[in-house]
Amino acid sequence: MPRGARFPFIPTGLTARSALVSSMVALLVVGAMGLTLWALTRQSQALEQLRQVQVEHLMASTRLMQQADLLDNESAMLAAARTQAERRAAWVALTDRITWVNKLLDDLKLPPADAALAGELANRIGQIQETGRALSAAVGQRIDDPDDGEAAQAVARLQKDNENATAVLSTQLGLVAANSRRLLAEQSSQLAQDVDAHRRTTMAVGLLLLLAVIAAALWFNRVVVRRVLTLKRMVDEGAVAPQALAVGAPDEISSLAQTVGSYVARIQAHEREMNRANEELAFLADHDVLTQLPNRRFFERRAMRRVAQPGGPLWVLMGDIDHFKQINDQHGHAIGDQALVHVAGLLRANLREGEALARFGGEEFVAVIPAQTAEAVYSVVERVRAAIAATPMALPDGGQLGMSISFGLAPIAAPPAAQAGDAAAPRRALDIALRAADDALYVAKRCGRNRVQLAPPGAASAAAAPAVQGEVLEI
Repeated sequence: MPRGARFPFIPTGLTARSALVSSMVALLVVGAMGLTLWALTRQSQALEQLRQVQVEHLMASTRLMQQADLLDNESAMLAAARTQAERRAAWVALTDRITWVNKLLDDLKLPPADAALAGELANRIGQIQETGRALSAAVGQRIDDPDDGEAAQAVARLQKDNENATAVLSTQLGLVAANSRRLLAEQSSQLAQDVDAHRRTTMAVGLLLLLAVIAAALWFNRVVVRRVLTLKRMVDEGAVAPQALAVGAPDEISSLAQTVGSYVARIQAHEREMNRANEELAFLADHDVLTQLPNRRFFERRAMRRVAQPGGPLWVLMGDIDHFKQINDQHGHAIGDQALVHVAGLLRANLREGEALARFGGEEFVAVIPAQTAEAVYSVVERVRAAIAATPMALPDGGQLGMSISFGLAPIAAPPAAQAGDAAAPRRALDIALRAADDALYVAKRCGRNRVQLAPPGAASAAAAPAVQGEVLEI
């Protein structure tokens, strides 16, 4: 039962109860009352500043850090654009994000002492915007002319510059947030020190006032000091449930607890969103967005680990969809994308999970297959080729699109025992096998497509796999 319900004559508000206690002390000594009122006013101001200024400043700096982290994602989406429409949409998203970051920076209202830091933040954001504008232009040039190597290099360089600038911006904003937390902790600590000093001063008021002053101090300690310290401890711990901040009677401190609780809930929600976004980014860093297969970078890391591990013979499979350009030209790029997804699904369904399947780029796919003999690996790949050729893709108009794929196969030569300590040996072995598989793939294309071509003996390293009687296997 609330205190006001049991004792109706006792006010429930913190200010009213403080005035009552102060009035009782004033009947004994005017000086003690003045000292108590001064201390209460100072503490009320500190609490108000703690709630309205520093907490809001901390929230603004935290939102800025979150938005700055998203700038890198927007820049990556711009660099990955495949069409002019995608590029324009990504550029609009990036500029909107920069505008929002500038608005949050204005709302942050850094103190005059941080004017230099504010200027650096503004310059950094301007640099990101200018680099983004140049990146958009380079992506547009790359889209218009896919064979323009300089445009591709410019895209990679500008994206890297934006990544570096965004990282520096996040670091600077982290310093702002850390400074806000430090100021909040210092003010809370100063408030606790002021309360403690007031209590000691009040207790020094004469022996005649000892009982009254002790009663007032104990009351104030229980109603204000302990609750403020509890609130401070909860805020300092960081990972606290918002409902745990509800303390005591419904007064001003409880209102502050509710305000801080709502801020903590928002911060925790933002953290969950950031964790989810980071998980998505981690997936996108190693996977192809369209086919959901691992990308080339992930494949190379995984394949090199397989090569470095002891085990049976390994083979590199490289496949390329036949006449894919004609599919794009006749049916449009949307159908071309569906064709890539269709073939990726068939590859995934017909290869074992541990065979390191990945999209290598464009309409090329690659895999590492363990097999003891050339006949065994040829049989596996031939089954995959036949499945793709026998499974047409349904078109939106009700028709079907038949497709075929050509494969090149090459063994991965195990690094010699003399190179056991050479960390680059698996990389060299994989590169040699990839080149041999790529050469075999071109032979398959020249020989009519829709076939499996085994690299001739000696195309990779002679230590890796046996030949099939010196002949090229093809269909």
